[in-house]
Amino acid sequence: MAERDSGARRPTEAGGDIASFVLRFTQDLYADEGGESRVRWRGHIRHVQSDAEARFTEFADAVAFMQHQLATLTMNAVADRSPDDQRQALADSFQLWERVTSGYATYMLDAFSQTMAKSEAVRQQVGEQIERSLTWWSPFLGTGAAADKDKRPPDAAAVLAALGEVAARLQALDEKVARVEAALGGRDLGESTS
Repeated sequence: MAERDSGARRPTEAGGDIASFVLRFTQDLYADEGGESRVRWRGHIRHVQSDAEARFTEFADAVAFMQHQLATLTMNAVADRSPDDQRQALADSFQLWERVTSGYATYMLDAFSQTMAKSEAVRQQVGEQIERSLTWWSPFLGTGAAADKDKRPPDAAAVLAALGEVAARLQALDEKVARVEAALGGRDLGESTS
């Protein structure tokens, strides 16, 4: 089968027309002056082929970095062409960014909306699991978690204290069983008497 020429320029050197970027985000959690929890994202972007890199707190800065790297790549690829050809190549290259930026706000809003919906679903599932576990633990915690849903669940210290009390009761029960076994002449209460 014959290969059709699409008229598109083929790379003249291996990797000459490749631009890869590594983008990394880091989440910073902090409390504001009022003690409210806040989240701040910062990023790092690296152009793989040149090792050029930049740090950013606004995604627009990452986009500007990519635009600069791609414009440089385009200008290097057409350096031996006429100024008109160079302008046209650069204009063609920037069409990508026109498409990206025209839909950027919509894409980001959709992504954040989906993330928030998933976060709410996870929060709800975790809340349901906590409620189930508190219902089971309520007799040991001395709370009516099953009956009184408006009360705030006990904190970790209350749960640990209740577990300590359960452990102490088990220890006391184990000691009583050992005394009964000793009184029966060392016979294990778990043994069959048949």
